[in-house]
Amino acid sequence: MKTLTLTLLTTLITTPTFAKRDDDHNRVPRIKLRAANHCSDLQVENVVDWFKGYEEVNYLDQRIGKVFNQGSVGWCFTYTVRDLVHFQTGISPEIGMLAKDYYTGFVGTITGLFSNNEGGYTYNNLKRTIRNGLCEKGSINMLATPKNVEKLSCNTPKINISSYGKPYKKTGTHKGRGHSLYPQLDQYLSNGQMVAIAYNANGLRKDKYRTDGFFSKYNANHASTIVGRYFDEDTQNCTYIIRNSWGTNYNYALKGKQKDGYHTITEKDLSQSLSELTVFE
Repeated sequence: MKTLTLTLLTTLITTPTFAKRDDDHNRVPRIKLRAANHCSDLQVENVVDWFKGYEEVNYLDQRIGKVFNQGSVGWCFTYTVRDLVHFQTGISPEIGMLAKDYYTGFVGTITGLFSNNEGGYTYNNLKRTIRNGLCEKGSINMLATPKNVEKLSCNTPKINISSYGKPYKKTGTHKGRGHSLYPQLDQYLSNGQMVAIAYNANGLRKDKYRTDGFFSKYNANHASTIVGRYFDEDTQNCTYIIRNSWGTNYNYALKGKQKDGYHTITEKDLSQSLSELTVFE
């Protein structure tokens, strides 16, 4: 018995103890801003050149249409899916049917009731759209509204778009440290791929929220697409170009450049709320 007791005491004394971590994001290195020579121009079509004034025509707008205004509909993730699908397939989809594909499903019903994390719905909406087929723009039985979405139907046979690719999602587990997703995001952009992001919309509208620590406390409640990255000589920051769904005349609170419904955000600001990437490739 004495031998057993001594062994237990020895084990307790010699076993190392570990400090309890608040959360895993402490393991992610703090963001290091990239210098000009490490922030090359990456783009979908020629958006970077257009935004910097080197081109009068935005060829992305020519390809998938100008920035849409979701208005009071609130389907930010569906408008994002709309852009991903149109860019990948060349087919202009009916926005109302995209919303129906999501909201009439089990996942859509549950998340709509219990969550406000709309930025994270993009992947699920895209997945259901690919599975259900695409209704081309102008082929629905009535004008889509939030109240009649379940009554919508496609007047023409749906188009099978599964051959165009698959949906992929990458999620960051570190709130407030979204730069852990930058290597994957940059790889998509360098391949000319449009990327849907989940992030917090408050940082686009109210300067008082743009402080360290705010975004780590809130859900990624908005979805948009990132269509380019470049080094801004004026601000000396690596900057991402976001295509949003708030119309072409929205005046963002961000100090970065904005143009025709597109706006810029520095890698530091975006890292505070970026939590998910979705692509159709």
